[in-house]
Amino acid sequence: MTADRTAYRPDIDGLRAIAVLGVIFFHAGFQWITGGFIGVDVFFVISGYLITGILLRELRDNRFSLTRFYERRARRILPALVVVLGATLAVSALIMLPGDLRVAARSAVSVLVFAANILFWRGVDFVDKTLINYFGLRLHEQPLIHTWTLGVEEQYYLLFPLTLLAVWRLRQSWVLPVLIAGTLASFALSAWLTPRSPGIAFYLLPTRLWELLAGGVLAWRSPQTGGPRITQMTQIANGARDIVAGIGLGLILVPMALYDSSTRFPGIHAAAPVVGAMLLIGYAPGSAIGRFLSTRAMVFVGLISYSAYLWHQPLFALARYTSLTGEMSAALALVLCVVTIVLAAITWRWVETPFRDRQRVSTRALVWSCVIGIAAVATPSAILAFGGDAGRRTPIASGVVGQSVLALFSDCNISLQPTRGLGLGCLLDPSSEAPPSFLVIGDSHADALYPAFAKASRDTGRQGRLLQNFACSPVLDPTDSSFGTPDCMRMHEQALATVTEHKIDRVFLVSRYAHDYMPRELFPRRLEKTIATYSERGAVVYIVLQAPEQPRFDRRVYLRALLRRRFLGEDPSTVARNLSVTRAEHEQRQEFVRGVFEKYQNDPRVRFVDFTSAFCDTGTCVAGSVAAPYYVDDHHLSVTGAVLISGAISSAVRP
Repeated sequence: MTADRTAYRPDIDGLRAIAVLGVIFFHAGFQWITGGFIGVDVFFVISGYLITGILLRELRDNRFSLTRFYERRARRILPALVVVLGATLAVSALIMLPGDLRVAARSAVSVLVFAANILFWRGVDFVDKTLINYFGLRLHEQPLIHTWTLGVEEQYYLLFPLTLLAVWRLRQSWVLPVLIAGTLASFALSAWLTPRSPGIAFYLLPTRLWELLAGGVLAWRSPQTGGPRITQMTQIANGARDIVAGIGLGLILVPMALYDSSTRFPGIHAAAPVVGAMLLIGYAPGSAIGRFLSTRAMVFVGLISYSAYLWHQPLFALARYTSLTGEMSAALALVLCVVTIVLAAITWRWVETPFRDRQRVSTRALVWSCVIGIAAVATPSAILAFGGDAGRRTPIASGVVGQSVLALFSDCNISLQPTRGLGLGCLLDPSSEAPPSFLVIGDSHADALYPAFAKASRDTGRQGRLLQNFACSPVLDPTDSSFGTPDCMRMHEQALATVTEHKIDRVFLVSRYAHDYMPRELFPRRLEKTIATYSERGAVVYIVLQAPEQPRFDRRVYLRALLRRRFLGEDPSTVARNLSVTRAEHEQRQEFVRGVFEKYQNDPRVRFVDFTSAFCDTGTCVAGSVAAPYYVDDHHLSVTGAVLISGAISSAVRP
């Protein structure tokens, strides 16, 4: 071993193989490995061990360089990542519906700004673990959901070297105590938050840091870092080494078989794979398990593990996305596992390996390649995510990425604005500093119409705020005692406070009015109370009439018809018509509420926003066009459907 190079350990590549295969088989849906997600935790320990070891050696040899460190990380991470992101985005653009493509493109932008874990944390409903948001794709249909781990590691790479350097310069003897203290503190935080805020515990660096630092503690005591007390760790009998390594392997394989989606994770359950990885890194060399991990097959999979990790989820997700059931057969899953390995081997051979060699790719060539590659992916990603009907805020391409970063965590239709968690709702144009002049309040249909109101806000220059709560009617109770869940009651209270504070002149009520939120005989009185209450505060009430419900609509059947049109030239009109409701059925469904609304047709306190004509002719209320469906389910509009009626919204918003 030279001063500049770590002695290669093939067993660590073998451990990488176990980790990546666990993750791949888990995402493939194989029921015998329902806990394969813990492979990520094994990766974190390995990363912490290797990165800390490199930094400690350079610090001890007085060769530490942040520039050199980040260059190595760029060589390791960026080339393969850019290739996979570009390929994923290109295929997604071919097969995804516009609203779904927008989510995938926004995910790509978040990866490039080291924030994928934050985006998915803000967008995931961790109660049922199936949605990125109420109208988004199920998690296993998200082609880039797995990149949250890159966000964690990238943030670690940014912060850890600087922290380690500062501690080292203060006092070298403090490094190990700081590593141990950080590990224990982060583990305690993870254990405490996992049952209370599972999204934070799962996705964010502070609750995952202990897994990386555990590897760092191991690196401090590793023979390869040159520390003064470290050789004691490796001096044990071979028989004992086999036992300890066997325990380590068991602490990884058993949770892979026993853990599942109901396991509270990470928290204390993550301790098993983390300790298992530490034991294998520490004691596998010289053991039978170490020899198994060092076999050519295991080492090969370990060498291509990064590319395999990048490729597997896009393949699985897009296969599920185009399926009529949303699932993959075991045979297809197995085929895609093989395809993953093949693509990973190609990427490792022709992308990873050349870029990691400074003799083949100079620093200058690396920088220019990364700049051009990132721009080639980031620009179309940003345009797809925030441009066109989504309402790009700047007319020049150079501003697209900046505006994308601004809106990554501010669009409540994709991710949850921090203000929304506080009950304050979402600003419709977060780039504007103007106070809100109109308010949108309602149930999940208000959330579905977010793109329409956001576009109207930008087009008219009038800032608005959206308050919504799922299954919460925007109408008030005539007895002044709000009804519904506590969150629903808070929404009503916040709406009234917002109207008063900002002197709101227009309040848009959005709801699935035909749904039985309350006994029908109570609806007229509650509606009158609502209109009177907002009118007393100086606001005109705009009742947004419900879009036609589509009881026969099947999103997957519609998508399949569109794909057959795109690739085979078949006409989807018949499928679209068969999935659409008739005008008579729509009017019958809305008959009661329309009768209640009739009373207010000439009331100066009330206006109506009716976009029925955008969907219905005399006979049919269409579920979509030959380009995209207007719905995400039987009654919520898609982004395409919402944008379709944004003109009517703009007319109501405009002074």
